[in-house]
Amino acid sequence: MAAWMEWSSRAVHWALYALLLAIPATAIVGAYLEGHPVTFLGIGALGPIGPLSHPLGQTISDLHGSLGSFIVWIAGAHAAAALFHHFIMRDNVLVAMLPGIRDQSSDIRTVPLVIGRHTTDH
Repeated sequence: MAAWMEWSSRAVHWALYALLLAIPATAIVGAYLEGHPVTFLGIGALGPIGPLSHPLGQTISDLHGSLGSFIVWIAGAHAAAALFHHFIMRDNVLVAMLPGIRDQSSDIRTVPLVIGRHTTDH
């Protein structure tokens, strides 16, 4: 796989993980700053304890919505890249994502695609 593809793959994965943390964090902080009670880990509703800032809370809530849209686009691009590797480049990147199939000792391009009892190398 080309170096830029490797770099892009890592960047997209880090972006997805960061968004998976940032989206709920912005929802919690935005709701809290706007004065809404927040249910946390099933403990119950935690009302505002400190000072509120409705304008800042609204800005963070808007950011939450934008991040939600962004993760959908990033995940879609990620899926499209996996399909590109599978159908256009004909390597085993998509198959390597499946649990239990990837051979850790081999390069992705040399891992055989196993379907039933037949093995095909591309």
